[in-house]
Amino acid sequence: MGKRTLNRKLKVILEPAYLPCAGADKGHGCHGKVTIDAKVGHLPRGFFGATGTIEDVELVLVVAEPGDPSEGGKLDATKELDETYKITTDAFDLANETHRTGKFHKNVRHILDLCFPNTKFEDQLKKVWFTESVLCSAEVTTHPIDRAAEDECGERYLRAQLDLFPHAVIAALGNKASERIARLKLKDSAGDDRVVIKAYAAAPPGCNHKPAEPSWQKVAAAVQKNGIAPSIVIA
Repeated sequence: MGKRTLNRKLKVILEPAYLPCAGADKGHGCHGKVTIDAKVGHLPRGFFGATGTIEDVELVLVVAEPGDPSEGGKLDATKELDETYKITTDAFDLANETHRTGKFHKNVRHILDLCFPNTKFEDQLKKVWFTESVLCSAEVTTHPIDRAAEDECGERYLRAQLDLFPHAVIAALGNKASERIARLKLKDSAGDDRVVIKAYAAAPPGCNHKPAEPSWQKVAAAVQKNGIAPSIVIA
């Protein structure tokens, strides 16, 4: 097994979420609108990859927000960021006997295999950065998150993560992720709107629609053509 360590540049971006995050303080967008409870594993989470250099990353996959944690247990307050990174990485390791078997995890791995065929998971981890557009869970899993909370997290964390990978393909899996990224109005080095590929979600119900697979294949085509591909419109 390769070394699964959170890249230091990403660590700098994400560490403020564990102070705890100021965005959850009174008067800020996330106050009372997301669930944060370290005692049961409710922490900012849902990211993995970038185990090599930042320049190695060819694809950034962005999904909606984490569901309720299944790990449970209080985390070591001095290691919360590293532990949540490890938990997420291990959850997508299908060779791990404790891995989850849900459609979401299998579909994400399928997307990685489409983008990086004949490549071991450890090597795929160098080429992808996977993250949530909102790092904390909704008050009720799968329910909408208040837009103020979405934008608070987007400006604090998502924008900085995406800016770290100016040459990588960005793929938004699902409408939530796509709409949240769109509001960031990302620009490339020339000042033009940055291309974000919209694909179907890896989780149900989006992944159950027939156009889901072709949309993931178009993400793979973009990765294999150095990121040059048209946006995909979700019906």
